[in-house]
Amino acid sequence: MISRLKGDNYGTLRPSYVAGGQPLGTSSNGFKVPELSQLLADGVIEMDLTKRRAIYRKADQLALDNTTFVGLCYRATGFGLSNSLQGFEMLPSVLSPFSNLDPGKYYRK
Repeated sequence: MISRLKGDNYGTLRPSYVAGGQPLGTSSNGFKVPELSQLLADGVIEMDLTKRRAIYRKADQLALDNTTFVGLCYRATGFGLSNSLQGFEMLPSVLSPFSNLDPGKYYRK
């Protein structure tokens, strides 16, 4: 999916969280809202920004309607990269703005 998002079309709020997915520390145990998972999957591949915003607005509301706690602030973890660093990997299937999973592929130059 990420390969379809190029240039200005990469303005997405793609979360690393998928309801009911692998326990990667980015999701709540047992929290499953099938429609939410589908909306997140639809949002990441939608190229039309107006449609994408509408999808994420609906996903936000669905998440709010189905949770008892919504965090207002999240701690981000950043990593510095150097040519001398070898073998560093993030958890598989976690795409974060702070991950080192092929930064040239995910960031504008």
